[in-house]
This record gives sequence, structure tokens and C-alpha cells, in this order.
Amino acid sequence: MSDRELTQLISTAKHYLDAADSLCLPDQDLTRTVSANAAAWSADKLSHPLSPLDAYSAHLASCATRLATIHEILVGGTEKAWAIAYPNNAAVSDDNLKSATSKALEILLRDNVAHAEAPSTKGLQRSAFRNAALGPLTFKDMSVQLRLRYHALAERCVHCENA
Repeated sequence: MSDRELTQLISTAKHYLDAADSLCLPDQDLTRTVSANAAAWSADKLSHPLSPLDAYSAHLASCATRLATIHEILVGGTEKAWAIAYPNNAAVSDDNLKSATSKALEILLRDNVAHAEAPSTKGLQRSAFRNAALGPLTFKDMSVQLRLRYHALAERCVHCENA
């Protein structure tokens, strides 16, 4: 992947973060947890107008997708990125959850949005791990963490360009 492509990916991720930040949302929306919001997902399958929180969430998911791609490129592939996102074979522990959300939140979010899990032991473990990691996070937590991940990955992209 060329420097131009990495630059486009990181710029697009920032665009989505900024788009999410530009939406005026009430504090009670931003302090909702992922798990509380997920309780309404069966109703979301029905056609309805999108709420501002839906648009905000979509912007965060789009940002996470771009950051996940960059992360995979920088570490040398999906398997290596998954090892960071799902430490110790996705064993649910406080240390593993903290590590994953601080070092690879974008992978967890991208996988949650875009990757159906095969009904294998590994797929079930990863799904349970993601639920444990993402469930307690609020939308504000995700936005703050994604901005931190954006800065960390952008910094790595700069170092790659200068190397």
C-alpha cells in the first residue's frame, strides 16, 4: 500500500470523526451504552427514519473501518491485528478487555459491524469477547477512544512515511 493510500484512509477516518462530532446530540444519547442501544436492534431492522444517534454511530463505524484497515496494514495483516484485538485467544478478563479497547478498538468495532462470525469455537469466543468489551462503552467513550486511536495510527503512518 502506498503512502497516498494510507493518507487517504487516515484522512477519511478523521472526516468521519469530525462528522460525528458536528452532530448535536443530547448528553443522554452520548451516555447510552452500546448494550442498551443494541436492545433496540431488532426494531432497527424495520424501515424507519434514522435518528441523529444512528447517524453518529454510522460515522463512528465508518471511522473504525478505515482505522482497522490502517491498523492491519501497519502490523502486517489481519491475523496480527486480531491477536491484538483478541488477546489470549479472546479470553474475557479485565486485562484483556482493557488491552483490546485501548490498542485495537477499531478492530473490535469493525468486526462488530461488518464481520459475521462463523459458528466455530473461535468465532463464538470472539463474539463473546466483543460483547464484553463493547457492551459497557458509551457512545461518548467510543468517540473519545476512536479519536485516541486515530492519533496513534496517524502518528505511526507519519513514521512509516519518514522511514
